[in-house]
Amino acid sequence: MSGLSDFHVSETGAGGGQTDCPGCGAPLWGRAFGDTAVSHGRTIAVDDDGSLLVAGIVSADFSFGGAELAHMESWDAVVGKLDGDGGHLWSVALVGRSDQLVDAVASGPERDAVVAGAFATEIFIDGVRHPETVDALDADAYVACLDAQDGHRKWSKTFGGATTQRATALAVNDAGEIFVMGDFFDGIDIGGAWVPSATPGLGTSDVFLIRLGSDGAYQSHLVFGDAAHDNARAIAIDGATRFMAIEFEGALNVGLGPLTAVGRDAVVFQMVDEPMNAVTWQVHITGAGAQQVSGVASDGRGGVLVAGTFAGALEIGTLRVVSYREAAYLAAIDAQGTVSWLRHFVGARAGNGTPPLAFTGTGLLTGTFFSWMAVDDQLIVSERTLAEEPSRDLFLLKFDDQGKVLWSRGFGSSGDDVGAAVALDAAGEGILVGDLDGSATLGNQPIETSADVALLVAKFAP
Repeated sequence: MSGLSDFHVSETGAGGGQTDCPGCGAPLWGRAFGDTAVSHGRTIAVDDDGSLLVAGIVSADFSFGGAELAHMESWDAVVGKLDGDGGHLWSVALVGRSDQLVDAVASGPERDAVVAGAFATEIFIDGVRHPETVDALDADAYVACLDAQDGHRKWSKTFGGATTQRATALAVNDAGEIFVMGDFFDGIDIGGAWVPSATPGLGTSDVFLIRLGSDGAYQSHLVFGDAAHDNARAIAIDGATRFMAIEFEGALNVGLGPLTAVGRDAVVFQMVDEPMNAVTWQVHITGAGAQQVSGVASDGRGGVLVAGTFAGALEIGTLRVVSYREAAYLAAIDAQGTVSWLRHFVGARAGNGTPPLAFTGTGLLTGTFFSWMAVDDQLIVSERTLAEEPSRDLFLLKFDDQGKVLWSRGFGSSGDDVGAAVALDAAGEGILVGDLDGSATLGNQPIETSADVALLVAKFAP
């Protein structure tokens, strides 16, 4: 049977870091799920009652602390609902031949869990089989609503085509409407209609945005694309306003005129319902090399926080930073589309889950670092010695609405560990999901796992 382990971390955090007050960022509890093989934590959301929605992918039988979920083949997606103390409430597996991936989860209408991702060949959701549109081992996108009480399927939809379609981000507005964002090649079936890409036949990806009712009924869609690759990265909602991020190559027009990429660039833009789907501002993220957007989060005042990774020079709006080494960045864009501030952390990579960034007055950022990362005038340093094989550790940063780091922590095992995604509950407590690749010393307390890679969930004090 799969199981779990607990850990506790010292107040100052393993490997250094900083705090402005004793106990800030202290761990409240932690769980490492999975006894065998490999499990990856991918995404997390928090219900308004404090319960947690956690999703990931697994390569063997798996448990979130409840009944064991049987693995079928390749990668299966798993979704678990935990209480605020990490206790198991319910869990389900989305299985089938080939791969079933999950990239996003959100708390939906009536506290249901809404999940989205991609699958090849087929996916079984609570016993309901969805076949791939064309069984060629490419992928189709899916979105599903799971009941808040027991995780049973309420409804599910797939969006397919002859090549690859993948849902990578989603958000739910106050009316319970669901916005699903993702990538597709050549064309995609949306709402029973065939939607071609901007340049069919070139083998490049475009971006879709699908709007569904709370019952899953199709309402509308938008497509963004050009002759080069375009990829959906993130979406956040504040009332009737949507903030979206797209990475692109070539020249991309999201509604306010084309932006031309220097290499692989990104754009963050604001879209409103009135007038319908109007883009009110856009901010170009550019510079030498590749600029990756990992996540966006509403600041609650009409603006948005943006996080990602870069190396070399980074320009966001009128602000510019340079790093000789890979660095994570964090930027604030106000309600008028002006970049208010830009921070970067040398030696770090922003998380690859959904979302690696959360904000409710103050914010959290997670990700990974290799050997060391710089936070203001301090270093977070790996605990491994120079004689040990180097690998990645994970970090967690707490910051205020001006980007000032309030506290920081770094920890990890002897293997490659990942801080994939974070969320904040109503009390300001932070929850992290990611990977733990072996036993670790977290503060003065060890955490043991027999899995090759375990799915990690941990909660920290404000």
